[in-house]
Amino acid sequence: MAETTVYHDQCSSKASLQRAPFLGVSSIGLTDHRTKHQNSILFGIGALVYSNYIYNTYIIRAFHTFPEPVANKLRRALYYTNIDLQPKKAIDYYRQALAVADEVRMDPFSDEVLGIKIQLASLMEKIHQYQKAINVLEIVRADCVTWMEKMGGKIGNEGNRTRVLGKMVGINVKLGELYSIEYIADLETAEERLIWAVETLLKEQRRREDEGVKEGEGQWMSNEEIGGALELNNLSISLALQSPPSAPNTPPASPTTQISSAQAWGNKALSLASSITGPRRTEECDKGCAVATHNLGEFAEMDKNLMEAKMRYEGAKALSRAIGFKEGITNAEQGLRRVNRSV
Repeated sequence: MAETTVYHDQCSSKASLQRAPFLGVSSIGLTDHRTKHQNSILFGIGALVYSNYIYNTYIIRAFHTFPEPVANKLRRALYYTNIDLQPKKAIDYYRQALAVADEVRMDPFSDEVLGIKIQLASLMEKIHQYQKAINVLEIVRADCVTWMEKMGGKIGNEGNRTRVLGKMVGINVKLGELYSIEYIADLETAEERLIWAVETLLKEQRRREDEGVKEGEGQWMSNEEIGGALELNNLSISLALQSPPSAPNTPPASPTTQISSAQAWGNKALSLASSITGPRRTEECDKGCAVATHNLGEFAEMDKNLMEAKMRYEGAKALSRAIGFKEGITNAEQGLRRVNRSV
């Protein structure tokens, strides 16, 4: 995960949206949704642990556990994906692998079988068939939703619930990325998928903190994944600030509405970062707190609430100084200078 944080200026026709919030470790800038850069906003998310997690871990970690008839088909599929790229042959072998997995009664919600489907989506993305990649992942997502509704609450399924729910978070993140690319440009759905991922991660973590971890549930998200979620939340803020109208001839959201939505996400990010304590707290969490606090200062400044903006910037500066986050200190000081000039 990149260590550098960059502050971007935004050129906008809206005076109250002239500055992009300080979006933390992932160096994300905001642009007007009409520009050619609008749909690249989420490409940076591919660097997050989620994308690597869902596209690499499942297959690599679980390959040796495939029954040989399935492994035989999958090896050929991967060969025609990664060594000698021939999409038609690869797709055929992925389908054969899934058919054989069904014949030998593999659990369709196991890491192995879900991994085959995710790898098929990865191939579609690799050959720039983005809509087909989305279609595959949406089917997997819908199947997982159905499983959670029917099986997730049953006694004895605690570990499987954790596993499937975690995969749903990763799949929704990947869908958010795919929906946002310029060839698809469905920012509204991208935001929906990202919102679901962040809220689910936060809700599950809080449930475990409030109720305790139930027997058999296992670990939820790793520290690295939670740190990635803080950046994911910043991506959701970006989308909230630049979302186009949901239908043709519909006026775009007012700056006040956009700022209100972004503030809500900033508070979610701060809540998530602050909830992680003790040995589980990492540098990413500390930076996440500082960045979220700074963002809230930006939003207050956009909303002309200068006293709150000053308070948030001072808080962000103090947090950044405590953890040696130089970029955070610099950006907070810049915010304070702007506010002091306006008071």
